[in-house]
Amino acid sequence: MARRHAAVLLVLLGTLLVALGLPLRQVHQATRPAAFAEHAEAVLRRAAVRDALSEAAVRAITREVTRVAPAAAPTVRSAVAPRAAAVVGSDGFRRAWRETARIGLKRTLDDRRWTVAFTVTDVAGITTSATGPLPAPVTTVLRRAGDVPIFRFERSRTAAVRTERAERLSGLGRPFLLAATAALFLALLVSPARGPTALRCGLGVLGAAAFLLVAELVGRTITLSGLSGGDRDVAAAVWDELLGGLRTDALVLAVAGLAVALVAAVAGGRGAGRRPARPVG
Repeated sequence: MARRHAAVLLVLLGTLLVALGLPLRQVHQATRPAAFAEHAEAVLRRAAVRDALSEAAVRAITREVTRVAPAAAPTVRSAVAPRAAAVVGSDGFRRAWRETARIGLKRTLDDRRWTVAFTVTDVAGITTSATGPLPAPVTTVLRRAGDVPIFRFERSRTAAVRTERAERLSGLGRPFLLAATAALFLALLVSPARGPTALRCGLGVLGAAAFLLVAELVGRTITLSGLSGGDRDVAAAVWDELLGGLRTDALVLAVAGLAVALVAAVAGGRGAGRRPARPVG
């Protein structure tokens, strides 16, 4: 009886560790500098993301020029707008974007950094090589506007500390999965009835995978629900790039858990069919 209870508890523990470990491992893998740069480049391949960056750059430049030289804003916008898409689509911008993503990740994970920005200065040389030099009057006005941020991410000290702690916590993903594997195997070893325990292991893994699939779908739906148009397309591209791996891993895990459960159920049924009947009387 004690061994059976121990096996059930080990299956429950393994299931819980799978449900926790898989998303933690995905976050940890996605936030390694090299992997994050790859993800950033993959997101940039989406037309919606390139369009959003182009529009953000034109809006930011126009806003800052309007602040320092309102009369020159239309001229600057007419000179910058046709070039923005070409700059964002260039190989030089892709390389700068990768490097910015890598540096931005490092700053985001540093609890002493509260601001992450990508500015026009970061792509000034790329603009010249991709589209040629801007007209001299436009260049003069842009210098007066200063270093214009295309996008800026600011956070509080508390948010910075929480981000850094979350990154450390994500490192537990792989140990959790190893511990889950050990718990499930140990459950089979200590169980007095390995067939039913194997069935529970398969169902537990299947349940953990199903939970993660539903949680990912609900999270994606909630994240995108308040957005529309280009913002929604960009958010969907980022979500799918960073968390699409979790969806794939959960599907693979669900198939594996279902296979184990089916094999255990079939084997258990055959064993019951061969069990001799008890004598009557």
